[in-house]
Parts: sequence; structure tokens; C-alpha cells
Amino acid sequence: MARSVLTRALLLTLVVLGVLMVLGMRDRETSSKETMGDSRLRRSTAEQAVRLRARDSSPMTVPVNRPKVAITVLITGNSKRTPTALLPSMDGMGVLKYSIKRVMSGKYDIDFIAMVHETEEKWLPIIEIMGWTVKKMALPFQPSEVRNPQIAKEIVDDGAIGIAETIKLEVLRWREYQAVVSVDVDVFFHRNFDELFEIKKSLGWTEGGWATERMNGGFLVFHPSDDGEKHYTAMIETMKEGDFRSGTGWRGSGIGWTYGGRTVQGVLPYYYLKIANNSHQQIERCRYNNMVQLERCKKWPLEDVTSNHFTGDCTKPWWCGVGAHPTCKEFHRRWREAANNFTKLLLGVPANVCENGKYEPVSKVVAQMLAEGKTIARYY
Repeated sequence: MARSVLTRALLLTLVVLGVLMVLGMRDRETSSKETMGDSRLRRSTAEQAVRLRARDSSPMTVPVNRPKVAITVLITGNSKRTPTALLPSMDGMGVLKYSIKRVMSGKYDIDFIAMVHETEEKWLPIIEIMGWTVKKMALPFQPSEVRNPQIAKEIVDDGAIGIAETIKLEVLRWREYQAVVSVDVDVFFHRNFDELFEIKKSLGWTEGGWATERMNGGFLVFHPSDDGEKHYTAMIETMKEGDFRSGTGWRGSGIGWTYGGRTVQGVLPYYYLKIANNSHQQIERCRYNNMVQLERCKKWPLEDVTSNHFTGDCTKPWWCGVGAHPTCKEFHRRWREAANNFTKLLLGVPANVCENGKYEPVSKVVAQMLAEGKTIARYY
């Protein structure tokens, strides 16, 4: 009897030990799986973090050996609108650069160059503070070199800045750049325009505001190349020859008889449409260089306007008018908003942009501060 009880107790003990061993093995297996899972989770999280950092940092990475391009403006002291327009024009340069920097992709290494002619030295530091590199320029030729005495007189002050506008042609010789976009200081950009730098023709252009203005000289895209010197020399020689006829323009071609036609706004279309007619590309005027003026441009969707030009139907923003057309009003609103933001960046205070119908040039404030010996950081 005692032996039977002892046997049953022993068997029960063995069963309990067996159950405990099985449970222990399962716990270890589960723990091992959990540990492996935790490891995989940590590894996955770490890998994901690396991927996220790489993804987040990639837009900030500046491409190596970016193509070199330039944006240029022309400032001259012999403009018909000098001196009343000089200070606002320098403001325009600052707002222009601000509008460009907001929309560029970083794909290109851009130089901002102010071609300066016959401008007083005291204004040059202001131009640099506005973010532009000053490049002093001489005229490509003198009026006395024009062989037609009548045209030699007329070329001096034809158009807004006379013979000085021929300086714009110099960029055809700037072989260090893949492309050069030459614009007036009253141009404003709304969207990215990388595609302009991809134009492979010698000249990219938009039409003017009326039938006789075949090309507008305030918005040009030049592609310096092996042929750049040839194109440049041919146009300079055409102007020096002086065969500019009343009513029919250059060499009686029917091209050039327009405002500023004796210089860039006449010789460019004559040369590229009549002589180098495979070396140019027209750009849609309502998308780029929109002046509203043309009927189709008045109806052009605002969201599809890359740049506008405050001329034609849209007055200068510093004149404090807005124009009758709603598109002009919107262009003015955007420029003035940008002017305020730019001035805050430059001086820490907003601009007085046409408050009470009066425009106070930021450049005037900068000039006063410099005269007082104050330091102003350059806008980059």
C-alpha cells in the first residue's frame, strides 16, 4: 500500500516537472522571438531614419559643377528719366532679384550683373547693396563712328536710353556663361524660369507691344557661343553703317522703324529675322514679359504668367498708379508686397510703397544711411 502511494506521488512529480519544462521552453522561444522582433524593429527604424535624413537633405544639396548663367540689367546716367527714375530703378533691381530668388531651383549658378554706364560713383555702393555685381561698361561705338550724319545725331537719344542700349549686345561675347537673361529693372518674376537657360539659339525674344516693335528690348535671352562674336560684330557694323530709312527702318527692310529702332529694338529684329534667321527663338510674350497690352495677354491666365514687365498698359509700380486692367492691378499688388518683404530683409522695416499715393525710394534711405557712416549688409 505504501509502495503504491509512493509510486503515484513520483509519477505526479514527474508530470509536473515535465509541464514546467515545456512552459519554460515556450517562454524562452517567445522571448527569443520578441527579442528578434525588437531588433528588427530597431534596425528598421534606424534604416528608415537614415532614409528620411537622406530624403530631407537631398533638396538642400547644391549640385556640383552647376552651369554658369547670368541675369543682367543696364543702368545708365544718361537716361531721359534721370535723375527722378534712378533711385526707384535701383529699388526695382532689389525687388527684381528678390522675385528671382524666390522661384529658382538651384540648378544653375547665377550671377547678377548690373552693367553700369555713365553713372555717378556715389550710386554704385547702393547697386551692390541691392545684390548686384557692378560691371562698368563703355559704349561699343561712338556716335561719331556712324557714317550717316543724320542717324549719328538721332541714335544718341533714340528710345529710353539712346545709344547706351547697344551695351546690351556685349553679353553675346560673355563665353563664360551658358546663357544670359537681359531684363529691364521693371520686370518681375512670378514663377521658375529655368527653361530660358536651356534655349540653344543665339537669341530668345518676345514681341513688342505694337506692330512696328518686332522685338522688345527689355526682355532678351542671349546664348553666348562660338558665333556670338560674329553676331555682335555684324550688328555693330550695321549701326555704324547707318542705313536707317524713314518709314522702312534698317536698309529699307521694313524692320526697325519703331521707338528705339535705331539701336537694339530695331537692329536685333532686323539682324535675326533677315540675316541670322536660324539663330533665334521666339518666346511667348504673354507668359514671359507680359505687359497686358495685347488682347490675348489681357486674357492670359495669371497662374500661367512667369514674368511681367511694367510698361505698355501697366505703369511703373513706383508711379503709384495701377492701370485700368485687373491684371495690371494684380501685378502691382504682387510687386508692392515683394517690395515690402525685400525691404524688411534689407533694413528690418517695411517699405513705404505708395502710401497716400506717394512712393518713398528705399534707395534714398540707403543713401542717407551710407552718408551717415552706417553699415548695411548686402542682399544675397
